[in-house]
Formats: sequence, C-alpha cells, structure tokens
Amino acid sequence: MKRSRLSMTLIALPMIAILVTLGTWQVQRLAWKDELIATMDARMDLPPITVDQVLALPLAEQEWRPASAQGTFTPDQAIALYRISVAGKAGYQIFAPLLREGAVPVLVNLGAVAAASPQEALEAYAPDPDQGLTITGIVRFEEMPGAFTNANDPDTGAWYWLDLDALSQTLNTPLLPIMLVADAGSTLTAMTGGQARFEPANNHLQYAGTWYALALVATVIYLLILRRPPNRESSS
Repeated sequence: MKRSRLSMTLIALPMIAILVTLGTWQVQRLAWKDELIATMDARMDLPPITVDQVLALPLAEQEWRPASAQGTFTPDQAIALYRISVAGKAGYQIFAPLLREGAVPVLVNLGAVAAASPQEALEAYAPDPDQGLTITGIVRFEEMPGAFTNANDPDTGAWYWLDLDALSQTLNTPLLPIMLVADAGSTLTAMTGGQARFEPANNHLQYAGTWYALALVATVIYLLILRRPPNRESSS
C-alpha cells in the first residue's frame, strides 16, 4: 500500500504543479494583455499626425497611432486579402498603395468588400487617379502568419496575410514599413472602412480560472486517496 501511495504522489504532485504553473502563466498573460489594450486605447485617442511624423517616433510608439496621408490611388495597383465575413458573406479587404508626391507610398487598408473571389472584390476598387485624397486611420505594422495560415500566392492573386516585401514586388512600388487602416469616413465609397481589429480577445482570466480549478480538483482527489484507509485482508 505504501508503494501504491508513493506512485500516486509521484504522479499527482507534478501534475498539480503543472496545472498551477499554467494558471499562473495565464495570469501573467492577462496582465500583459490588459497593458496592451490600455496602450492601444491611449494611442488611438491621440490627435492624428502624418505618417512621416509617425515614422520619426521611436518604433515602440508607432503602432496604433492615428495618422493621415495625402496622395492618389492607381486603378491597377491593389490586392484583395481574404480575411473576413461581410454581412454573412465571404469578404475581402482591399489594400492599395497611396502614391504620395515626392515621398514613398504607404499601403492603405481601404476596407471590406463582400465578394466570392479576389477578382470580384477588386472590381469594387475603381479610384480616380487624378483625384487627390486625404486618408486618415490607424497605423499598423506588418503581420506575421499564424501556424495554420495559408501561403500567399501572388501569381493567382491569393493573399492571406500581409507580407510588405512581397506586396511591394507585386505592386511594383516601394512601400513604407507601416500601413494605414483607413477609418470608416476616409475610404472609397464602395468599401466599408475601419476594418482593423482593435479589440483583441482577452480570455486569460477564464483560462487561468480553468487551470486553477483543475489543480484544485486534482489536489482534492489526491488528498482523498491518501486519507482512504488501507485495504486489509480479512483473517480466516
């Protein structure tokens, strides 16, 4: 019986320790996410500055800043990124370089279009190349693909994540190392602007509670087993 209890202890204690560690890690993630959201909210409340002024800031202060840029769009320079659902239908986000006089173009997320294919989505992109525009929005950095994100295929126009270097080659134009997510009142009329995801999921408190609850259950079960009286063989 002592050997059985020793085996139980060698199994239970590491398992409980792992569960507590996972819960504590989620608490730390919660603090990090709360700080991130507070930073985002504080920056997005700032008055807009130009994209060139944004680039003059320290790198850590650039993302989420309201900014503006002036320039023109060219009809044949845009890509459709498969990203979202628009009114319950398949949707794409349209990205195009804003051509700025005497300055490097800045990539702009013009917003969402409901469409069944990238080609159909791009039909909504019909800017007047002679019309100067002022685009205001939020500065974002280049994305990194997730573990299950499809690979981009520039040859077929299939884009699933933002690779600024590949986009620059495909669009045949240099691009700033930041992009501008156009707000709802600052994009082309055929598109729904303001498509940046500014409310990241923050479920770390629930995750922490789950891990701690599992650790508590495992501890209770372990203690109940330890308190169980040993089986004794009845004498004949």
